[in-house]
Amino acid sequence: MGPLAIQDTNLYALKASTIDIANLEQARKAGRIATVSKYYSEQMVREEGFTDTESHPDRATTLRRLLDGKVRLVAASNTELPAALKKAGASMDDLRSAFTLSTDLVYIAFSKETSPALVARWQDALDAMKRDGSFAGIYARWLPAEIPPGIFQLVTEEYPPVTFIKDGRPSGFVTDMVREIAARQGIPDNIRLTSWKNAYAMALLHPKVLLFSAERTAERESLFHWVGPVGRNSAILYAKKGSGIRVKSLEEAKELATIATTTNWFTGTAPEARGIQESAQFPGSAGQCQAVNERGGTAFRVHRHHDP
Repeated sequence: MGPLAIQDTNLYALKASTIDIANLEQARKAGRIATVSKYYSEQMVREEGFTDTESHPDRATTLRRLLDGKVRLVAASNTELPAALKKAGASMDDLRSAFTLSTDLVYIAFSKETSPALVARWQDALDAMKRDGSFAGIYARWLPAEIPPGIFQLVTEEYPPVTFIKDGRPSGFVTDMVREIAARQGIPDNIRLTSWKNAYAMALLHPKVLLFSAERTAERESLFHWVGPVGRNSAILYAKKGSGIRVKSLEEAKELATIATTTNWFTGTAPEARGIQESAQFPGSAGQCQAVNERGGTAFRVHRHHDP
């Protein structure tokens, strides 16, 4: 039953810091990160391939390292940080979230023997609290700086001009469409921006998650319900200028050593679907560009048109 809370695993910087992070590639180059040993946030940092890190036995030490300017970032969850900062003699006013590594939804779990009708009544009661504002009141009492989860969760990625952060708020031409449609149906504007990998996993795992914008493919057709189209995309093979690579057909593309794709994008499965087996997946489009630049290889990229 839920969701009752949203737990973000974030990279936090000092409020006065000039760090600007739009994607994982930039985050990995942003500077040293302090983590707490064996915490979930440390696990996330390691899984995403960060190397400039230092591990400490407790949260207080990581915060002191950040507040003293010894590290540039701290990996922590949004739910634990306010209390930890208070113990350190600081507050959320001293820090800002620089980047979200993952977003997880928190639920109440009933045992499998529980009557489905009882679970449904609890879910209906929670949804009613969200509609009448009482849920938001409780949430604000305990997590005043956080946006409470609504009945629907709206998630997207950093992919300008389709979706991106502008002045600290999700923006973009598809973001504006989603915001307008949600407003017309009385759905709160709780759009959250995270990595595509994380957003896609949320839509697969949780009910009532709205993921945008996604290419509608045969492989994905049965995984989601679809509204649209909101744009038109073309999938194109790009090579580094001067590489000498020339591809005139899919048959010739099959002869390439490696093609870089983005994890969980439709371009990640499209090469294999067309018989191109040697593809290397990266968590973001910037990773593809880096691979092409460093290796002189080829990237299977999406060119997103602005016309509906």
